[in-house]
Amino acid sequence: THPPFGLRTTPDSPAGQLLLAAGLPASAGDLAWLLTARNALADGGTAVVLTTAGPAFQRAGAGLRHELVRTGSVKAVISLPGAALKLPGTTVGTMAWILGSPTTDVRPVLMVNGAATDTLEEIIEAVTTWRDHPARFQPVPGFTATLPVLEPPAADVDLNPALATAVPIDPDQALHTAATTRDTLTAATQALAICPPAPDL
Repeated sequence: THPPFGLRTTPDSPAGQLLLAAGLPASAGDLAWLLTARNALADGGTAVVLTTAGPAFQRAGAGLRHELVRTGSVKAVISLPGAALKLPGTTVGTMAWILGSPTTDVRPVLMVNGAATDTLEEIIEAVTTWRDHPARFQPVPGFTATLPVLEPPAADVDLNPALATAVPIDPDQALHTAATTRDTLTAATQALAICPPAPDL
């Protein structure tokens, strides 16, 4: 399920009181939705929650991310392709969170970068393999990764799939590309310098 996008809670609302008790901003509706879903789970239960992209990396959600990771409650964070959610007037990025009840069996968090695909089928296939056949799951650079959980977790842990799945930059290749671009620009500048001026019209 998902909350209305842009939901603003107040300190005296039930959601606001829940957030304040957890040391979180009372106005952060997405965080309240995640916390409510996690707290409502029975032992061994699972929730899938749709939010805007912000809770995965914004500073306001750092405390909740730390808590979810520390307790093994966040199993996966999946950014959805741009065309996956077609609501009138909605252009915000969306994330699907797979949450479980707190556990001492804390495992790496699955990260899926939906921007790397145009279809939900590829995402479903990756999540299904990770869930049902973990020994067969192979991360795909730029698309999927498993985020190791540090002990203790970082206070400002970032759960942005685009960052977690980013392909590392080869320094030598980056320097070569920069040098090639520089040479191309230099040649273009020299060619323009010897061109005759445009005739007056």
